[in-house]
Amino acid sequence: MKKFFLFVILTFIFPLFINAENRIVFENEEAEITPGGTYDVAIKVLSDADFDEVDFGIITTSALIKLNNVKINEEFVNSDNKDYVLKSKTKQKSGTVVATVTLKVDNNVPIGTTGFIKITNPKLTSDKKYNLDIATLNVTVKEEIKSNLLASLSSTIAPFEFNNDKFEYEVKVDDNVDEFDLVAEAEDSKAVVNISSQKLDKRKNIINVKVSRDTLEDKTYKVVVIKNIKEDNSKKIVRNSSSDKKTTSMIKNKWLPIIVSLVALLIVDLFFVKKNK
Repeated sequence: MKKFFLFVILTFIFPLFINAENRIVFENEEAEITPGGTYDVAIKVLSDADFDEVDFGIITTSALIKLNNVKINEEFVNSDNKDYVLKSKTKQKSGTVVATVTLKVDNNVPIGTTGFIKITNPKLTSDKKYNLDIATLNVTVKEEIKSNLLASLSSTIAPFEFNNDKFEYEVKVDDNVDEFDLVAEAEDSKAVVNISSQKLDKRKNIINVKVSRDTLEDKTYKVVVIKNIKEDNSKKIVRNSSSDKKTTSMIKNKWLPIIVSLVALLIVDLFFVKKNK
C-alpha cells in the first residue's frame, strides 16, 4: 500500500510542483579558467510565461574555485541577504538574464583541478510559484595558452581571404573611398590589438594591425590599400593637345631646313637652265 501511495505521489502529484518548461540555467554548460584568472557566466530563466520573481542559492564544490562576484540584473532587486530573491517591478520574458556570476581561481591552483558551481533550491513566480531543477556548471582549471596572432581580420569594403600566418595583404578600392573599415580580433582574449589610421589619402595606403601579448614579441599584419584613381578626361585632352603641338613643332624644326634647301637648289637649277638658252 505504501508503494502505491509513493507511486501516485511521484507520478501525479510531484510533477505539479516541478514544471519542465520552466528552468533556470547557466548560459554555458562548462567553464575553463586559467590559474589567476576569472570567468563570467550568465544565469538565465526559461519560462513558459512572463515572470516577476526568481529565488535561488549558489554553492561551489571547491575552495580552490571561488565565487568572486554575483552581479544582479538592474531590472531586479534582491530582497534576501543570504540567498537571492530577485523581484522585478515589471514582468520579464523567457530568456532574461537575471544575474551574472564571476568565478575566480588563485595563481597556485594546480592545472587539471575540477569542480562545479550549482544553483540550489531555484523557484520561479509567474502565474504561480514553481520549483525548478538544479542547474550545474562544470569548471576545469586549464593551462594558459598565450598567442600574439589574430583570429580574424576582415573588411566589408574590400573582402579578402585571411590566414593568421600570412602577414601582408593587398586590396583595391574605388577612388571615392576615403576611409577603410578593417576589423580585427585576437586569438588570445588577453592580447591587445591596435589598428593604425585607416584614412585613404594617397594612391597607396598602408594600414598596420599590431597584436601585443605580454612576454611575447609583437606581431604586425600589413594591409596595403590601393585606390583606383580615375584620370580626368579634361586633363587627357589638354595633355594630348600639348603633345600634338610638340610633335608639330618637332616636325617643323626637322624638315624646314631640308625644304628650304630643296627650294634653293630648284631656283639655282632654273637659273642655269635659263642662262644656257
